Amino acid sequence: MPSNSMTRLPSVILLPPATTARWWTSENALKTAWASLKRLHQTVRTLRERKPADQKPSRTWYQEIRQRFESAMDDDFSTPQAFAALFDLNREVNSMLASEDPNPEAMADAESLFSVLGGEVLGIIPEKIESGESDQRLNDVMQVMIDLRNQFREEKNFQGADMIRDRLAEAGIQLKDSREGTNWE
Repeated sequence: MPSNSMTRLPSVILLPPATTARWWTSENALKTAWASLKRLHQTVRTLRERKPADQKPSRTWYQEIRQRFESAMDDDFSTPQAFAALFDLNREVNSMLASEDPNPEAMADAESLFSVLGGEVLGIIPEKIESGESDQRLNDVMQVMIDLRNQFREEKNFQGADMIRDRLAEAGIQLKDSREGTNWE
C-alpha cells in the first residue's frame, strides 16, 4: 500500500470460482503486508521522535543488517531478503527503544539505515511519516485502553488488566511495558 491515506482494502472483487481460494490467500497476504508496513512506519516514527536532533550517524551500528540488505539486492534484486533485513532492523530498534537508555549513536545509525535502505532504495519509508486521521483515532483508543489497564493495575485488579492485554494480543496488538510507560505495536 503506497499511501498513508489508503485505509481500506477492496472488500468485493468478482473472480471466477477457480481463482477464489488464490484471491483469499492474496488478500490475506496483502493485509499482512500492510500491517507489517504500518508497524515499520510506527517504529521509524518513534525512532525519529526520540533520536537527538543533533546526533549524526556513525555507520558503526547495524553493519550486518546493511550487508545482508545489500547482498540481497545484489542477488538479482531479492527483495524478500531485503525486506527481511529491514524487519530484523525493526525488531532490534524496538528492543533498543524499549531499553532504559537507548544509545543515541545507534538511534542515528538505525534512522539513517531506514531512510536510505527503506526510503531511497525501496521507497517504502517516506522522509516524513505522519499519523493519518485513522491512525490518530487508533492511537487515542489505544491510549484509553492503556490508561484503563494502568488503572486496573493500580487498583490491583490484575484480572481486568490481563484481560485487556490478552484481548489486544488476540487482535494482534502487543503491549510493551517499560520505565517510560506502556507502548503498543
